[in-house]
Amino acid sequence: MRFSVVIPTMRREQILNATLESLRQCDPAPYEVIVIDADPEGSSRPVVTAFDQQVSPAVRYLRTVPSLTRQRNNGIDDASGDVIVFLDDDVTIQPDIFARLAEVYIDASVVGGTGRVIVNRAYLFRKNFPQTVLARLQFILLVLTLIGHRLVNQEWRGARGVVDGAMAVWLKR
Repeated sequence: MRFSVVIPTMRREQILNATLESLRQCDPAPYEVIVIDADPEGSSRPVVTAFDQQVSPAVRYLRTVPSLTRQRNNGIDDASGDVIVFLDDDVTIQPDIFARLAEVYIDASVVGGTGRVIVNRAYLFRKNFPQTVLARLQFILLVLTLIGHRLVNQEWRGARGVVDGAMAVWLKR
């Protein structure tokens, strides 16, 4: 199974470097890595060039206009692997990720997958909910859903964080 890794980025060289470093530790390694930079100045090119000279697989650098959708589509067009793996430029990859993905993709009925979703509660709680009864009810339901999800997954600290964040927002209203 050949995995093509597509990483959209824009002006986040240090973070991108850490993500590429985590890819270096993967066993097996991905078939190819494609970094699509949306910075008109090409700020990620030096990071990609340095990384490409040190390791296999080859890392290709593409540049496009700022658009996450266009970056992903360019990555799809350029990829030559059997499976395309989209990564954010700020993630750390577990060394066995491609071995685990290969195990899943042995089943011919599998056509796609996703990793664990981590909700950025700070973003959710910064949203400016209107001061209506319906909006407050929706906010409460959202918070209860997030807390329930955390409790079902036995993420006690995460549930506590959701409660703390929700209370902070609620009390500022």
